[in-house]
Amino acid sequence: MTQEKQEIQETIVELPDQENPIEQAKNSLLGSIGKYDSKTQGVSQLSEEGKKALYDGFDKYQKERQEELNKAKRDNKITEEEAKDPAYYRKKFIEFLYDKAQKKEIKTGNGEPVTLEAMLGQEGVELYQKALKEERYSQEYMDAVFNKATKHYEGEKWAERLIVPIGGPSGAGKSYAAGEIVKQASTYVRKVPNDDSGNYVVSIDGGIGREMSKIRNEVIKVARLNGHAGVSDLHEQSKVLGGIKKNLWNAAMKTKGLSMVWPETFSHWHIPSGKLYPKQIINAIKKRVPLLSKLQSELLSLANMQDTKVIFSRVVSPNNDEQMKNVIRYNGNKRAYGDISALKKGSYEDTDYSKLPESKAYSAGPLDFFFNSGLFGSRDAEKHYQKVCKKPVVIHVVNDMILVKNTGGNNWVRTNDPNDATMSVSERLFNDWQAKEPDTSLEEYVQQHRSEYKPLIKNPELAKLESSVEQLLEDAKRHNDDIAIQIAASLQKQIQQIETCWRNDKKADCRQKIENVKLLLHNCGQCTEYLKLPKANRILNHLSEQLIVMKSSLLGEKEKSTYAQTPSIDWSAKKDFMTADNEDALGFKTEFVDNVAKINEGIDARISETANCTAVQSETAGTVKFKSKELKENEAIRAYLDFGAEDGGNKKIGLLKQDHTGKVTDLSSDNLATDEKARVAFKQAQMFLMQWKPGGGDITIRGPDKDMANKVYASLLLLKESDPKFKQVKIVSLVAGCNGPKKGGQAKFIKQHLGTTDDGPLNKDMRERAVQELREAGSAKFRDRLSEMRQEFEKPPVQSREEQEQQQGLNIQQ
Repeated sequence: MTQEKQEIQETIVELPDQENPIEQAKNSLLGSIGKYDSKTQGVSQLSEEGKKALYDGFDKYQKERQEELNKAKRDNKITEEEAKDPAYYRKKFIEFLYDKAQKKEIKTGNGEPVTLEAMLGQEGVELYQKALKEERYSQEYMDAVFNKATKHYEGEKWAERLIVPIGGPSGAGKSYAAGEIVKQASTYVRKVPNDDSGNYVVSIDGGIGREMSKIRNEVIKVARLNGHAGVSDLHEQSKVLGGIKKNLWNAAMKTKGLSMVWPETFSHWHIPSGKLYPKQIINAIKKRVPLLSKLQSELLSLANMQDTKVIFSRVVSPNNDEQMKNVIRYNGNKRAYGDISALKKGSYEDTDYSKLPESKAYSAGPLDFFFNSGLFGSRDAEKHYQKVCKKPVVIHVVNDMILVKNTGGNNWVRTNDPNDATMSVSERLFNDWQAKEPDTSLEEYVQQHRSEYKPLIKNPELAKLESSVEQLLEDAKRHNDDIAIQIAASLQKQIQQIETCWRNDKKADCRQKIENVKLLLHNCGQCTEYLKLPKANRILNHLSEQLIVMKSSLLGEKEKSTYAQTPSIDWSAKKDFMTADNEDALGFKTEFVDNVAKINEGIDARISETANCTAVQSETAGTVKFKSKELKENEAIRAYLDFGAEDGGNKKIGLLKQDHTGKVTDLSSDNLATDEKARVAFKQAQMFLMQWKPGGGDITIRGPDKDMANKVYASLLLLKESDPKFKQVKIVSLVAGCNGPKKGGQAKFIKQHLGTTDDGPLNKDMRERAVQELREAGSAKFRDRLSEMRQEFEKPPVQSREEQEQQQGLNIQQ
């Protein structure tokens, strides 16, 4: 250190208190220990049993703490007065932290996060943990946390406790949407007549514990004032705060009249195959297995608790899960470390911690394990809730955030790359900005209108009906059916009105509009001879079935299907070419495989190594179904054909694997003849297109074998001419030497690599049958989407004796 710097440092240290802002801030903070800016409602609502649950663990901690301080007193390390001070560790840590800042012993950063040890040393880490634990087990802090977690909702008093789990990946917006979800969920709760005193709802959210901690926030503040974005391992060093959710839950549960909203990832519900993951993740998965049955049992008990209404909600993506994952990754980094340009600004005296970032680094995990655990775990929990709850109600909140980047001036485009994005914004807001005020800067438009775009609450059954009507509209346009187009447009408009009534708790209007849609579908069903749509009557009947399910979900009412007396549609008689166990037109047998590791089980042949495989996939992952069952991760479909054996006795097997994203990989044995390869390539193209749907993006061919890649390319060209929806699809080859046909040379290219219908490996009959299978498979996929709810209503619901008597009374009146 130079003499000049040393003199400056000594001058700072020797300044009187009133002139030294760091010393002033320290003294002010020491005087405010145990004082929190928080509402008073919350703890005052707790019963005595509830308070005991809130302060659970205090006695044990205080005993251990006092023994430690008494020992330090006996060793003459602290005074008797210090040993009795309930805030001893907090005071010591604040003094330690601010003395380091005053002496400039905290290394200055340049916008990067810092570890706690690098910032404060090992002594500082230990002192921080003791101070944080002391704060965690102080009554003032836990009161402040519970008060912050409690919100009063005005309106009619609920006659039963409301519990609303909100599932979804970490960072998906569960806490942000909690208020809107509770308002919608409350419409399903019984009310107390003539009582408008409102209701208290406790948020079981661990983030509140971090938000209210002065000790934790002071570390973040000091780190940023010294040029660091945050403390990278602060969450790891603050594990003592992890048990707060349990205290909040138990306190609320032991107090009659308190309801709860519960943001939860449900990550422990997801138990994937561990083969793809590193060892530490596999160990974590193994620990989940014995825990799952306990979690399922707890949800069963909760869902059917007396005088309690449990309504399950979940955060979903409007487009695809990949979009949500990228937005979460982008926002996670922003939330963790905030605006880097704000570093070194502000003052030590500022105790408005709301402006500080969370300093909890986001990670999707190896192979997105953490993200997938929250995504699939919450789905599994929702399914289990619907299975065990007597009267299930599910609400979805749509995370419609997208990533956009600035390309110069006021030009903004969408991006899926978190590292390339400039900001995240509601898709609704972005679309409105482009349509209404494109001359206004996007940042300014966001500032002015952000509050108008509240979390988008959806009923999942209504969303399914909406999706089916959208598919009806697409199909009607494809067949140039003007009448069907008008029907679909009318249905879309009325469904929007139903959704508006549902959100505003106008059940009478909602019921009437549902009846209008029911009547429209019934009348259209009598006039299907005027529609060009194939199987129009069946489509409309199934829309009516979905309407019944939606009505039950929206209004909590059961209704006997008016279509229960019509002959059941025997879907099992319809051939599903992606599920048939018999041979198809190309001679392949198709089967479901519950684990990709078993893909070649029972096939006695040498198969290609993965590195040498030719693969076909779409730009974006889709969904794959087998016998109407959607494939999960690690499940697959295989198609194989035994070509016999070569002269040496080695078997020749054509083997294709399709994973849950739609990707089809050639795993055939490496001894196939040219004609046999052509047959495999044609099946590979057909298998891929059977599961492909519009919006999937470009079709990409990968692999090192240019001969096989050219055969697959030719097969895709031939097959995609069979259906108009494939014609605009672009084929992209990433295989050297496989560039597709030259302009005007498509027929020549197909003939070169697949031969002719006369002397090639694929004769005319085989090609035509394969094309017909592809067309019918496309129709089956559409039929499957419309009939998702069919099994629920194959049999008319059994009426109770009370319902039968009510119906008889209505018949007499009529």
